[in-house]
Amino acid sequence: AFVRRLQARAGAAVRVLALVDESGFRRRFTGLEGETRLQQRREAWRRLLDECGCQVVFADLSQAHRTID
Repeated sequence: AFVRRLQARAGAAVRVLALVDESGFRRRFTGLEGETRLQQRREAWRRLLDECGCQVVFADLSQAHRTID
């Protein structure tokens, strides 16, 4: 609901971008199972935000110099 309201308020000429910090998730889930779960989580975020017309960027903010996706 928040993203939809934000996009509506911004107007059609403005594209809302969601930044998803994966640092905590990456710390908790490691190895091959962690990568599988990370991909599932990303896909869930994409589906949710696509419905709102919002683009998503994934980043590990504990690694400030490196963007993921």
